[in-house]
Amino acid sequence: MPHVLSALATLHHNDIVPESVYSDSPTQDASAIQQPPILHLLSSRILGALSDAAWNAHQASTASSKAEPKSKYSILYSELPGTRYKTQAQDLRPEIWLEFVLWSCLHGDWVSDGAAILQSMQEYTDESSWSLISWRQIMENANTVEKGEGTGTQSREHLENGTVYRTVSSELVSAYVDGLINLIDVGVSDQGMPLNVILSRVKGLKALLDQKNFGLGNTTWDATVQRFTESGGIVVENDPESMLEILALVQPYEVERECLNVPTDDLSTHPTPSYTFDSSALCLGLYHRVIQSYIDIGNVDEALATWETLQRFTDLNQQRSIEQFFRHGAQNTAENSTDIMFVSPTGFRNTEYPSFFPRVPYHILTPLINLLTDSRISSFQKWLIHSSDLDGPTISRSVYSEASLAPALIRFAATFGDKELLEEIIKAQSDVMGTEGFRLPRSVLSALIQSQIRRHRWAHVHRLLLTTGEKYDNAVWHPPIVAGLAREIMLLQRNVKAGRTRKENESLAQATEIFQLLYEDTYGPSIKHWGKFEALRVLHSIIGVLSSVNTEWANLCNGLSILSGNQSLSLHIRIFDTILEGVVESLGVEAGRRLWETWCVDLAEEGIRHSGGIAKVPSEFVSRSSDYFDTNKRIVLDDLPGESLSFYGRLKPTFSTLRIIMRQLQLQKNKSGKNDGRATSTKGTMANQPYEDMMKWALAKYQDLGLDEEKVSKEMLRVENWAKLQERLSIEDSVP
Repeated sequence: MPHVLSALATLHHNDIVPESVYSDSPTQDASAIQQPPILHLLSSRILGALSDAAWNAHQASTASSKAEPKSKYSILYSELPGTRYKTQAQDLRPEIWLEFVLWSCLHGDWVSDGAAILQSMQEYTDESSWSLISWRQIMENANTVEKGEGTGTQSREHLENGTVYRTVSSELVSAYVDGLINLIDVGVSDQGMPLNVILSRVKGLKALLDQKNFGLGNTTWDATVQRFTESGGIVVENDPESMLEILALVQPYEVERECLNVPTDDLSTHPTPSYTFDSSALCLGLYHRVIQSYIDIGNVDEALATWETLQRFTDLNQQRSIEQFFRHGAQNTAENSTDIMFVSPTGFRNTEYPSFFPRVPYHILTPLINLLTDSRISSFQKWLIHSSDLDGPTISRSVYSEASLAPALIRFAATFGDKELLEEIIKAQSDVMGTEGFRLPRSVLSALIQSQIRRHRWAHVHRLLLTTGEKYDNAVWHPPIVAGLAREIMLLQRNVKAGRTRKENESLAQATEIFQLLYEDTYGPSIKHWGKFEALRVLHSIIGVLSSVNTEWANLCNGLSILSGNQSLSLHIRIFDTILEGVVESLGVEAGRRLWETWCVDLAEEGIRHSGGIAKVPSEFVSRSSDYFDTNKRIVLDDLPGESLSFYGRLKPTFSTLRIIMRQLQLQKNKSGKNDGRATSTKGTMANQPYEDMMKWALAKYQDLGLDEEKVSKEMLRVENWAKLQERLSIEDSVP
């Protein structure tokens, strides 16, 4: 310990220790971080101890000097002058010095170093472990004594019975939680610390607080989560996994009000306003953003896992609310019951709490249902629609008429053959259409047309397009209609080449005619008169992707493009996925891979995303117009029968994009495996070689998308199960 004090004395002598560490200036703002007055009260003893340490170090250095083997003072005294008269004060405990060092680090802007000390402090276990003490409680007990409301023995015993042994203040830990968030790297220069490091240390500090049932005192963990989100060090859409770890900091219902260091209602001590501890809908909104982020990249497993996490969180809140209702209900009497929403006979009031239910909005439910439909997962959707839980299903019959949700439900019902659900949705839409002046929403209309396209009911498709072309502006040009029609044409082309029935030839001719009529403005007003250049780019991009499939499609699309020159690639990845699905099912995975490599960006060259999903600000800025001339981002189709097409920009593939190729690859493997069983081993080896090459390519893409080995294995298992299901369904369909 003398060596430590000597080092502290040296730092103090060189003005490295901030003077503010000794100050005690109570703030009028109860939400501000307040340093305990312990260092202020002991400042004279701290300075005295450091002075003694400096003097003792000087004495030891002088006594051990070899320049004078015998000190000239040894005849008179055995000590240096003045030392025999030094007052022997009681030494300060190590807890005080640790508190002093940690507050000095905080005031001196060495937060990361102080946090490292706290982290190493947590590594001690058993009798050597460190814990926390709340000086707020001690001061409140002291205030109680001053008011004559108590004897203060509880506070005195608390300090004298050894409970301060190996402790630091909870206020100190709360201050470090606040300070660490200020250090998050936001991508500018080399300042700050990575989000994952900050988050790891904050979680460790939270565990330290939880051991003693302490909260942050001056604020809540909800507010801390908000600080993380607003720090600029995390982009939820790029790093939803880190956002989930941050959301794990949020405490369940009323937990923070039950903490031992929660502020009192004593107005004389400037308490924290009660609304500070009221829960907000922040965590719900962030959970929703995480689900949306996983949907956007097509990661269905993580999207469902996040939903389950959100469901457990809301269920726990409901459970705690019910427990508190019965625990505290008997202790309350009915007062002012006229404005109480949920009152027991004893008058216990239930607080309105936003996180009792998941409350997932329609704009997230819709793409989630679409993703589940694309992934051929029906169990979760059936639970959403037909759940028998006490709370009822998430999607009840009353919302079947919602314009934003109905298209996804129609698509699900058509894909999985749920005729009853489809009839209920159509009936709900028909009831709404009965309202005077109501027109079927464009999204619902598009979903109905797409369902008819998948069922190859070309006469119905033709009539719907003719009718809607007269009543709706631009309704027929909904991009999924064009992409879905192209997909079915590709599948029909495959069947015709395989020598299927004459009915397939007629169906292909009808579908091709509708496709050409769409682009010839037969079903509605001319696209050239829309006045929306972005819509023209979408049409032009679809023509470009289809023209690159093969010569047959290049001839079919010849003359349909209405733009020229180098154009921006304006296409949603889901539209590309629909076309890709038709390519891999009709032409094979190699054709799908070529289409991917032609139109999709190389994920390996996208640049490394740092923790939090932020990108480092480059030292040099390149003009955005460089994409126009960059050959790596430019696509030129110059081998077409007509004019060449040129695009700049690339599409960013998702898990759904790769999953389309992997499913067909698994089907081809299963089919070739059956054929190899009747062939020689040499032929089997040759047949498996393309599969091995494609697997290496796919695994590399999974890694570029951010999956580890465990998640890749889980994804592959899902693909295998899907392939087995498809084989079983095809066998059942072939049985007369």
